[in-house]
Amino acid sequence: MGMRVSVFLVCVGAILAVGTDVSVSGVDLTVVGITLVGAGAIGLLMTLLVWDPRPQVAGVQRSYADPPVVERPRLVEQRPMLDERRAYQDPPP
Repeated sequence: MGMRVSVFLVCVGAILAVGTDVSVSGVDLTVVGITLVGAGAIGLLMTLLVWDPRPQVAGVQRSYADPPVVERPRLVEQRPMLDERRAYQDPPP
């Protein structure tokens, strides 16, 4: 049973135990609600303490370095580009 199911059981149990005023023949909804709250609380404690303990890694340093850059040979020769700029000297209108 995970955390979500445990919290769901606690909520449904609390609603049945406290929030309902309906009588069903042969079933006491208050007892059913208290039972669900107890089952949800036990499930939540078991989930937190036994089944899902947090890993304790103290003093572990991780490095996230980029992989080394590898120069690859170019397949096409690079031709020198001519830097050609034209300046127009137009009189202002």
